[in-house]
Amino acid sequence: MGEFSGIDPTALKQMITSFDGDRRQLRDFASRYKGQFASQGLDTTDLSSLLDICGWLDDESPKLKRRENLAAVMDAGAGPGTHMVQIPEPVTQTSAQAQADGKKLAQQFNANNGGDSKAGDQYHAMAQELLAHENDPDFCSAFYANLTPAAATLMPTLLASTGSSTAGTDLMVYSHALATATDAGYPAPGFDKVVASYTSPLPKGDNAAAWNRAAMLQYGTFPTDFLTKTVRASGLDQFGKDPNQDFRGNSFYAQALGLPQNTITLDLQALAPNEAATQQVLAGMGQDPGKTNLAGNLKSLTGYAASQHDPQLTAAFQAALMSGSGDRATQGPYGSYYAPLVHTGAESTFATAAMSALSSSHAQQSDYQDFITTTFTTFGQPADATPQQAGTQAATLLRLAENADPKWPATRPAIKSVADQAEAGKNDDGFMKGYYGNGGGDLESNLALELHAMDGTQGGTVLSADSTKILGEFGDNLAAATNLSAAGKLPEFNARTFTAPKDMWAASMLVKYGPSGDKWDHTFLTDMGDAALHWRADQKDNLRPSYTPGDMSIGTVDSWIDPSNDPWYKELGLHEDNFTKNIPDQQAIARGVAANDPSLAVLSKLGENPQASRDLLAGKDGRFAADQLVNNNWQTPGISDDSKFPAQVLLAATSPNGLKGAELAKASTAAANVFQGALDNANAAKNQPANIKEQYPQLPSQLAEGLAQVAAIYVPDLAQSMDNNGPVKPDPNQVRFSSSIDSKTGRPFVSGDEDAIEALMQQFMTDPKAAGLFSGSMDGYIATTSKNAGADPKAAHDLMRQLAMLDGDVQTVKEGMKYTPAAAQDAKDTQSAMYTWIVGGVLGTVVPGAEEGEVGAQLLLGGLSAGIAGGTAWGSYQFPGGHAAAVTDDAQSEQDFEMRELKIPIAQGLINSGAVTPPKDAHWFHDGKLDQAAINGQYSGAFNQWWHDNAPDGSLPLDLFNAGKDGYNDSTSMRRAHGQKDGQ
Repeated sequence: MGEFSGIDPTALKQMITSFDGDRRQLRDFASRYKGQFASQGLDTTDLSSLLDICGWLDDESPKLKRRENLAAVMDAGAGPGTHMVQIPEPVTQTSAQAQADGKKLAQQFNANNGGDSKAGDQYHAMAQELLAHENDPDFCSAFYANLTPAAATLMPTLLASTGSSTAGTDLMVYSHALATATDAGYPAPGFDKVVASYTSPLPKGDNAAAWNRAAMLQYGTFPTDFLTKTVRASGLDQFGKDPNQDFRGNSFYAQALGLPQNTITLDLQALAPNEAATQQVLAGMGQDPGKTNLAGNLKSLTGYAASQHDPQLTAAFQAALMSGSGDRATQGPYGSYYAPLVHTGAESTFATAAMSALSSSHAQQSDYQDFITTTFTTFGQPADATPQQAGTQAATLLRLAENADPKWPATRPAIKSVADQAEAGKNDDGFMKGYYGNGGGDLESNLALELHAMDGTQGGTVLSADSTKILGEFGDNLAAATNLSAAGKLPEFNARTFTAPKDMWAASMLVKYGPSGDKWDHTFLTDMGDAALHWRADQKDNLRPSYTPGDMSIGTVDSWIDPSNDPWYKELGLHEDNFTKNIPDQQAIARGVAANDPSLAVLSKLGENPQASRDLLAGKDGRFAADQLVNNNWQTPGISDDSKFPAQVLLAATSPNGLKGAELAKASTAAANVFQGALDNANAAKNQPANIKEQYPQLPSQLAEGLAQVAAIYVPDLAQSMDNNGPVKPDPNQVRFSSSIDSKTGRPFVSGDEDAIEALMQQFMTDPKAAGLFSGSMDGYIATTSKNAGADPKAAHDLMRQLAMLDGDVQTVKEGMKYTPAAAQDAKDTQSAMYTWIVGGVLGTVVPGAEEGEVGAQLLLGGLSAGIAGGTAWGSYQFPGGHAAAVTDDAQSEQDFEMRELKIPIAQGLINSGAVTPPKDAHWFHDGKLDQAAINGQYSGAFNQWWHDNAPDGSLPLDLFNAGKDGYNDSTSMRRAHGQKDGQ
């Protein structure tokens, strides 16, 4: 390699500007002072030397500018950043000499006007001469500055009209030279007029001039400003204003030059190598200065390309899309390839608009395969990105995928790629800041809709297994974000994106398939629960398909129909039609509706977070939440009991285990709201239309059993409330249950009147297992009171009476249910199992925080944690019809039996406390426990004899039994009194 000068064109131009300014100042200074010195007779030799230096600088300036001009052309198209280019030395020709030579060639070109093959040969010969100077901006700018206006702007037509076989290759040279000329830092005089002739707007319909201009832009690297103005003035501004025009040039000339006939194709091909120009032009074309319409312009171009059925146009448009999106190839040892790059905001905006335009126009992926796959690739996670950059770009990739057509094969892999990044980056604060700062939350909140659009609806399934896995990964990320936000580490996260979402179903799927409830911030889950329940309330009677049981006697079968023309699940492609679908298909759809219920999705995790559940049911919206949770409609008629998760929320919210202070008070408030919710449910059911009552006749089994367990937890409170003989028929809207602080113990206390407590039991005792669960817990409380009676016999006596009053109401309500024999046996079996569990495991358990020696009311709270399970088929028992009050006298015989049975838990407690001696070798006493079934069967006499021996007059056992008897009698008297007040 010969000698060369290494030049940074930008730095050299700055130096030349400074150089010229300094030269002028130096000459002015030396000339002024030389004259003053001479007038005073002073020596001016040194000043003359300075002027000589200025003369030398005058000679050097053109040389520097010449080199800067050459270097700028060589650097054209290299992109942003600092670049060094090599200029071969010596540079012997000055700018003036080069411009003179360029002018001479232009004069030859102007004189060649024959338009025949001979002229074509001359154009070719001049192209070869120009080729030798194609990177000389002085020569090239002088060449074009001295052409006639027609020759400068209509050169492609002049070349093609000669019929020369070299016209196409000659145009490459002339186009490249024009690019060199436009890049000249110091172009030849008159070249500004050439620039104006290319960038001035053309009148509508002047296709010949527009096509020639665009053809001249096909080769070489043009400056962004010149390129932008030229393509806009030569077709694209006209297209932006009205795409329904003919933009074709002369087909003969296009074919002769090997160029597309469509000017729009030529403009897009010219833009593609220049990212900045592509972004500016496609956003601004057709718009007034300062205004843009990128989305609209890209959509117009997409539609235009589809309508023209022109592969060249589609390819040019695709190349422009890739350019504007920053899809740059990476050079490797085996050639170029596409890899993830850190993209700019302008590139991200352009790429998103491009994806949206193609998708909304239903473009085929096969037509834009390179753009779609390459863009998804380059917007992946770059190896050299910072965590925050990676998070930002992950959100951009998700935005691209959500704006893409869900049916494109490349869309799902792009979403899965972001899912993997979201899962991996959930514990990286930088990634999370970038991701949520770039709108990741908004994108996540709608993701389920995009995945559903890919999957379609298959029977009752609206999301594939792969989609639920993807949602699970995003759900993991979202859960982590809620915790970071709660800790003040992620201000970019906006919880309301999910708690007040655009689409409740889509937002809830992230929770459903996300991590367990304890992995979420409790406040976020509370707000999600509130939002889901408000959503549920808004659906009114449109939550589930309506069910009609079949009747074989008249030849009908089970069937389901939509409750209205537009139920919430219609957007998921779920639709019941009993005319065209068979029973299995209808059942599958009904199950699909339940499986996608947003409220169930959220409650499934809320119930795993006691803090969130308490805050929901004890908060300002607590009564509303309770009314929604204790509701008959948590079931899919004819299909399933859907109340498992609502029941879990009730239990999580009300359990006092391990709680103290304000949190314990919240649990108590939650319980009061739950009990009030049961009353509200009963009152609401009275006013429902008959068809709704048929669909949702009573609380579903799991919810009834959950409510029974909550009531069992708070039996001591309910028992103490039995002396509160409130109004018989209060206003249904009146609050009947409340929580306050007990002045004696300082602990929260749930209170309600006797009628309210009975109404509460009527709600859950429709389910025999719920009735048995509660009755078994009552036996356990009685045994616990008996066990601890020695600590305070008087308190035990009072509490035993209250428990028996409550137990008397239990028996009355159970009688009112009028269970079938099978259901009654279910109740007894559950009661026995519950009692056996209590006696064997938690009898006498003291709530953490309770003082030692406290009796009854402060024992066993929260210790009952039997699982919510089971269910009873429809029709296995009769439902309450408001007749419980009328069975008071009928129930008296049963209550007498209950009073006799009262001896068993009293005896068990006394045996456990050591106050009485257990029987020896009795068939009705095993492993420290009394056998209720044996005692109520053939061994009743043996037990009674043992009782007689251990409960003489004045003894503690007999005192406790008499207190219970008084309670039963008080309960009966109270009900009779209320019956008389009610006119019964």
